[in-house]
Amino acid sequence: MTRPSKSTRIHTPPRQGRRIRSAVFTLAAIWLTMIPASFADDAPKGPAGQKNKNDPNATLRRIRIERAMIFAGNLAGRKFDDAVQHFDRTLRGILTKEKLASAWIEAQRRVGPFKSFGNPHTGLSADAGQVFIPTRFARLDQTLKIVFNELNQISGFRIEGGDPSAAYAPPAYDRRKRYIERDVEFGKSPWIVKGKITLPRIQGQAPIVVLVHGSGPHDQDQTIGPNKPFRDLAAGLSSNGVAVLRFHKRTYAYAKELEKRTDLGLREEVIEDALAALAFARSRIGIDKKRVFLLGHSMGATLGPHIAAEDGNLAGLILMSGAPRDAFDVVLDQLDYIASLDGTSGDPNKKVAETARKTIQSIRGGADPSKAEVLGVPAAYWLELSRFAKASLQVAAGLPSRLLVAGGGRDHQVTNRDFGLYKTALVGRDQATLHWFEEMNHLYMRGVDKARPEEYWQPGHVDEEVIRFLADWIKAK
Repeated sequence: MTRPSKSTRIHTPPRQGRRIRSAVFTLAAIWLTMIPASFADDAPKGPAGQKNKNDPNATLRRIRIERAMIFAGNLAGRKFDDAVQHFDRTLRGILTKEKLASAWIEAQRRVGPFKSFGNPHTGLSADAGQVFIPTRFARLDQTLKIVFNELNQISGFRIEGGDPSAAYAPPAYDRRKRYIERDVEFGKSPWIVKGKITLPRIQGQAPIVVLVHGSGPHDQDQTIGPNKPFRDLAAGLSSNGVAVLRFHKRTYAYAKELEKRTDLGLREEVIEDALAALAFARSRIGIDKKRVFLLGHSMGATLGPHIAAEDGNLAGLILMSGAPRDAFDVVLDQLDYIASLDGTSGDPNKKVAETARKTIQSIRGGADPSKAEVLGVPAAYWLELSRFAKASLQVAAGLPSRLLVAGGGRDHQVTNRDFGLYKTALVGRDQATLHWFEEMNHLYMRGVDKARPEEYWQPGHVDEEVIRFLADWIKAK
């Protein structure tokens, strides 16, 4: 495969004022609608905030638990003026009282009206830097996670799905004895990439798939609540003879370093590390260098054709739930769908959608995008993504490698409208396969009835039907 011409590269103007906001509220699993909080340490495995005369941080734990509960009470009582007074300077500059109010409304839109708080604890963290408060909503129990700085000010927080001490359970199709899993790192300083590679125990050289995440900071497993879809894909595919490389996204691994960067674009966020991962995959012993594949999910799928074209030597490209159209339109479709769901608090949902629509209309009408945000994300982000997305269909159609495009019938984020764009663009293209998984949602987990955002926070696994289809397609000659 020849290297792409310059015309296949998306050149964007300098990004002014765009910052990776590692302290913003993570409240919904809507594609491309937020840049979630990122915390370096693992969730606790049990409470550790009780009185203990041998605990040097006992007093600190008590102070932070008390302050966390006061802040939580401000949220529940909608006293947002009081709530923001607990923030440190950085978070206060990012999250105004108006944005906090919108975030709290958004949380209840996703999981129902707030009901009550449970007993707080600080987990097992040695410095009592985090407080976890079980939080009950009408449709789903969550955990409010609050991070404190050394001055006992709140420096970050988010609402997470379920019990933070719950352990991930491997899927039934994970045949652990059929593969080896190893920690790896690659790339160049200062952005060294860390992740895992799973190598099947087979005779001869194995094909390999590099996984590329969706939007927002993600760990190597693309963890969403209690679910780890990239961990599922790695285990399932390697149990069936396919090696898999997955890695921490740069905005997850280097959240603090990137927080004040204003020059971060999609190349820095996604493309550079994906290209480094492909080069690293080819360097591994036991890997068939002629059978290297890229699998992009959600935003990773939207950018997948650009990554493949720049790499220039893929055996195949897999696009799962990509959206090759204007990002603003995708966001509005998602918000309108959620606002239409029965059983949700319609007024807050409609207000969020109407606010986003007015901002988008003003931008399209000529308003300065450098001063606008949609759902808390700078407009420049959406505009750059739209340029990549709109160009991706032409790039995909011109790739000589094998191509698989997949979609889910219960995916309310990337729909049949997006799948249809691929179908039209790829008509007559050799070696292109399009497959529709009727009962799968955006995470390729099986379900029934209308999809709801809260189901992402219920434990599940990438469906075995999807695993088998991918494995067969990758190994096909």
